[in-house]
Amino acid sequence: MTGESTHRSNEFTVRHMSSAFIWNGPDVLMLKKSSASTLFPDLWVPVGGHIKPEECSSPQNACLREIHEESGLSAGQLRDLKLMYITVRRKKEEIRIQHVFFCHTESRDVVDSNEGILAWVPKHRLQGLKTSYTSQAVLNHYFTRSPDDKSLYMTVVEVHTAGPEMNWVKLESLDSPF
Repeated sequence: MTGESTHRSNEFTVRHMSSAFIWNGPDVLMLKKSSASTLFPDLWVPVGGHIKPEECSSPQNACLREIHEESGLSAGQLRDLKLMYITVRRKKEEIRIQHVFFCHTESRDVVDSNEGILAWVPKHRLQGLKTSYTSQAVLNHYFTRSPDDKSLYMTVVEVHTAGPEMNWVKLESLDSPF
């Protein structure tokens, strides 16, 4: 060796996203993305989208903007908007960080979306929808939580030969020194 090191740079782009599962009674508002969509074509996803650079410190504001843009629902029509999950996954040279909120609304009036078709889906039909692995895993975890569990969970998608796996961890505050 001549003292030179061979180094391959790991340059990744990072995509920050924010989405919401919006409940109206036993139904959740889902968006079936168009086949021409860049992200998640032909899949059912929660309402949401990209976090703009100026929104990085407030995923909730990004979520409210996306909800309004895609569904027409305003912040005043939503109750109990709460960040419940942060998911991290890699797709090729992109790292995707998703902030997932849950909330309720009394309104079922939504606008036509240019992203795809919006529909109120009964809870019992969610398992049959063609969704992303991450969306399905979040819903499965959400349905197994205690109603009293108000924790924020974080997960990283691990890919194994047997398939992807989510490892759920409560994201807790580290308030005291160790």
